[in-house]
Amino acid sequence: MLRPLKGRWKGFDKVSIVYQKGKMQVMYSPKIEEEFIPILYKLAKARGISMVKLVNEMIRKGIESQMVRNQEKGNESSSMD
Repeated sequence: MLRPLKGRWKGFDKVSIVYQKGKMQVMYSPKIEEEFIPILYKLAKARGISMVKLVNEMIRKGIESQMVRNQEKGNESSSMD
């Protein structure tokens, strides 16, 4: 069972401590800037999907695009390690 506990950790404003299978994990949760929320809401609503799904798709496409650009430049740091 996941039990998030929100708090401050090493200067991060938004950190969740998640217990999964008896193991504690600290996960950083970045905040989306307020000015983007209404835009994301309208885009997601127009497509009939959740904002989370929309943002995940946008992030995935952005990462893939960056990886392609890095590979084209011959940059070795193109993997998602």
